[in-house]
Amino acid sequence: MTALLLGTGLVLIAVSFAWSSLPVGKSAWTPERALQHQAASANLHGLSHKYAHELEMAAPGSIPDELREARGEFTDMSLQLDAARDQPRRIATALRLIGIGLSLAGAVAYFSMIQQ
Repeated sequence: MTALLLGTGLVLIAVSFAWSSLPVGKSAWTPERALQHQAASANLHGLSHKYAHELEMAAPGSIPDELREARGEFTDMSLQLDAARDQPRRIATALRLIGIGLSLAGAVAYFSMIQQ
């Protein structure tokens, strides 16, 4: 049992270091979502140029609805992209912590077994 805990923990630790480079860890952001993000970025950029002069003359805080919606869409897509980028790191951290816990449990069980 101690060897199983220790071995499984070490395997999880090893997998955690390789997780972000595995194809499994990169599937959260699809090419379709990338195209949507690119389109939202281009739309916001174009509208920013369209309303640039108008915004210089406008009162602070008054943004045209079309630009406000484009900014909201781009912000939402950017947050989704950031979450997709962070997902492999979060999974790797969880695997590493579980691996460390199992390895420690295996080591404690082993040392308590040999002291008896």
